[in-house]
Amino acid sequence: LHSECQKQMNDLIVEFDRHASQVQQNRVFVPQGNPGKNGFCDFVLDPHHCATGIQLSSGNKACYLQEAGYCFRTVIGSVPMTSGIYYWEIHADPRTENELKIGVSSERNFNLNTAFCDYDFGWAFYGLGQLRHGNNSSGPKFGKPFKNTGILGVCLDMNKVQHLTNLREV
Repeated sequence: LHSECQKQMNDLIVEFDRHASQVQQNRVFVPQGNPGKNGFCDFVLDPHHCATGIQLSSGNKACYLQEAGYCFRTVIGSVPMTSGIYYWEIHADPRTENELKIGVSSERNFNLNTAFCDYDFGWAFYGLGQLRHGNNSSGPKFGKPFKNTGILGVCLDMNKVQHLTNLREV
């Protein structure tokens, strides 16, 4: 299964790279084969669904959390991803002091001053190289660690409910 997932991720990266010159950074790529959703869609972070302390910038396409202590906060995106395959990339911020949790949530209304994946409605890749779902302290090993360098490619297949990641060193 892992090799099949890795092949799918590599195919999406190749397709994404073919089209990347046509778009601005921070757009979500929706591959061919998604009914009515070919190409790219605009993706921004929702300032109305953003935890305390998260600073949005670049037209709500970037965020940063200056931490006083080790904590997790949530910001929700603007694009509902209910079916189809989606691919996006996250460019690390060198100021980041702690690992991120990156993923999806089936709920928008919860305490955003917590990590979305601590709940049963959230699924995440945790920058320590783990998956998280409904648990704030442990999860199975997955992928490579990601913190403040590199580009993290994320593939979400809502048809199969798969969340894949691939770290590209910069």
